[in-house]
Amino acid sequence: LLTPTRIYVKPVLELLKRIPVKGIANITGGAFYDNLPRILPRGLGARIDSGSWICPKLFRTVKDRGSISNFEMFRTFNMGIGMILVLEKKAVKPAQKILSRLKRSSWEIGDVVKGKGVTVS
Repeated sequence: LLTPTRIYVKPVLELLKRIPVKGIANITGGAFYDNLPRILPRGLGARIDSGSWICPKLFRTVKDRGSISNFEMFRTFNMGIGMILVLEKKAVKPAQKILSRLKRSSWEIGDVVKGKGVTVS
């Protein structure tokens, strides 16, 4: 719980030089349900696939021991995702290569969809 926050400035600046980034959301307080919708244009929402990355065991322990719902976990915690970058589909692989060279893990975790808000499955 006391692990320092990972700083994303250098990797994000490197991506901004090379990739057309459509939006950036830091997944902190408010996490997925509050922060991600703020960067999406009106009429668009996001669909997150929670199985697309390995959630750190700590979050599963908190959920189980606290009897916390999935919704509340994704509203309160980052679930192992510190930052979300919204990219065009064709930019995902090039962005992941850049991040890999910078020794940063990355996952394609969802899609921008017509609608409103965020759904996590």
